[in-house]
Amino acid sequence: MALLALVLIAVLVIGLQTLIGRRAADQMAAEIGAGLAEVAQQVADRFDREIWSRSNESLLSAADRPVVIDTHRRAMGVDGTPGPHLLNVAAPAVTPDGARHGTLIAWLGWDWGRDIQRDLGRALRRDRPLEILVADAAGQVIIGPEAAIGQPVPRGSAMPAATGRNGWVVADWPDLPDARQLTGHAAVIGRGDLGVVGWTVHVRLPEHVALAPVDALRHTVLIWGLGGGLIMALAGWVAAGWIARPLRRIAQAADRIRSGDDGVEIPEVGGATEVELLSQSLRALIDRLTHSRSELDHALSAAGRDALTGLPNRRFFDEVLHLLTDRIAAHDGTLGVIFMDLDGFKAVNDVHGHAAGDQLLITVAGRLAHAVRERDVAIRLGGDEFVVLLDLEGEDPAGQARRTAERLIALVGLPVPLGEGAAVTVGGSAGVALWPADHADPREVLELADAALYAVKRGGRGHVRLHDGAAQGFVSRNK
Repeated sequence: MALLALVLIAVLVIGLQTLIGRRAADQMAAEIGAGLAEVAQQVADRFDREIWSRSNESLLSAADRPVVIDTHRRAMGVDGTPGPHLLNVAAPAVTPDGARHGTLIAWLGWDWGRDIQRDLGRALRRDRPLEILVADAAGQVIIGPEAAIGQPVPRGSAMPAATGRNGWVVADWPDLPDARQLTGHAAVIGRGDLGVVGWTVHVRLPEHVALAPVDALRHTVLIWGLGGGLIMALAGWVAAGWIARPLRRIAQAADRIRSGDDGVEIPEVGGATEVELLSQSLRALIDRLTHSRSELDHALSAAGRDALTGLPNRRFFDEVLHLLTDRIAAHDGTLGVIFMDLDGFKAVNDVHGHAAGDQLLITVAGRLAHAVRERDVAIRLGGDEFVVLLDLEGEDPAGQARRTAERLIALVGLPVPLGEGAAVTVGGSAGVALWPADHADPREVLELADAALYAVKRGGRGHVRLHDGAAQGFVSRNK
């Protein structure tokens, strides 16, 4: 049981760890992604301001506003390395009389772009390995880590940035194939009349770095959850043993009492309040049942028995009935009353004499006494009338009583030897009623069984009849 509890707790902890980890990861990724998008916007704004400021300083004498020309591709050196020009700004040159006289061109170098990237990176990185990358209008990196230069920006980050939408994505970068990156993006849109440069800014952070606190949280939940679960399982195992031990003692004592060991008592155990109350209640119940059984046995022995058959006689029937109903009520059972007599008994007396009749009664009484269970009682009321009181448990008590009555009639119908090779055979009839189903007063139940027997006699004898409404009018028989 403790192992099952531990397994269930482990499953619960792992499930909670997964759920908490996923939700925490999603929430943290959203927060960090939004922060990266904000950083990307700050970098883009810085490039916008720098381009605007440098172009105005370089072309103050121009008559018209300057225009940005992105020329870094055409400025590559002979050896394939970038030339000095990262960005060109051009404007018409005009003479004092207003005539156009050529074009003024100012350029911004690679060092300028790298300096901006480096300065912003120092200010923004802090304790996280942020990387700032700038891509041209074609979506290729022009400023950033050496391995990323010339590589395409992931589509999920490039497309929204190119259309002026700021945000963040989780993307795989070509220069870092083994590490997914949280990437914020923004566009360098251009100020004033300079026009759109077409550049995009991307700020990335490795996903495993960003979500490291979540992994630590998952690890903590798992360790503490499993550790706490183990402690709870052990505590439950100890508590179960503490409760189960006295219950086992009670169960063992009950089994011995059931097997007939009269010297055993239900132990009075301590521990949990409920277990202690249970032991006390069982002790009281066993004492009551034992006392009732002792009183019943005493009544059967001390009250005397029928002088001829040895069965309890009518004189002490009421006392036996009272003790038996008390015992049956203690376990919510049913009292079955079988009222039976012999068919053809008078003829035996007339033909064979009263000694033969007495021998017949003794034999029938012995058969009844041996046929019933220890907790049942067979009584001779007088003459050839017998009553069997049944302590019934379980379902269908009426069916149990009927089957018992039929079995007893079959025993009565067996031949009875009289000596010197002679034998007689008689039959039997029986009426059956139940307490408390048929009446709350057990003495009235006996009358109902008597009435059912009378109905059998009128219908042909040799049968069993259960009390029903048709038999209720026959309170007694006249014989």
